[in-house]
Amino acid sequence: MSHSGRNYIWLVAGVLVCIAGVLVVHFAPKAVRWGRAGVIVRRPNKVPLTRAAERQPRNIAPLATVTVSSEDSSRGQTSAGVADGLPDASDWTTAGEGAGAWITLTWDQPATVSEIDLYDRPDPVENVLLGTLTFEDGSVIVVHALPAQGAPQRVVFPPKTIHSVTFRIEQAQGRNAGLGEIMVIGTLN
Repeated sequence: MSHSGRNYIWLVAGVLVCIAGVLVVHFAPKAVRWGRAGVIVRRPNKVPLTRAAERQPRNIAPLATVTVSSEDSSRGQTSAGVADGLPDASDWTTAGEGAGAWITLTWDQPATVSEIDLYDRPDPVENVLLGTLTFEDGSVIVVHALPAQGAPQRVVFPPKTIHSVTFRIEQAQGRNAGLGEIMVIGTLN
């Protein structure tokens, strides 16, 4: 093969690599682009907000992309329902994680939020004893032990406009930490 033929092949290969890179950056989830690996458990349906009534504060967690550090799918405990607005048996159970486990909710457009309700798993042996809510502006709210048996812990704060929030479990009891439900009260802007 001639020298110009090899140069042409390298040029085509380089162009294809560049195109693939652009596609990955464009279509990769934000959590991955920020350098945080995890399991994307649910992407929301694209629902445009058009009516004024839809701009009232409500649970916007079902409209977020949900990413978790891990999930225990071996026992059928996937986290697909952890942010669906229904505190039920669809909880997020990690794959053997305690401290360090996290869940991130990300919206495609800015959200103004002022309250987050955290529900512990309804398991009396596995409980979240301490956690933190971290917002994209760098602010952190410490959350003390969640009520056992799945009752909500309401965290109220001055309104923040964000694209994402992460709840990180800092201390847990049991083998598989997690949440029964997370609700984020606010509006999408």
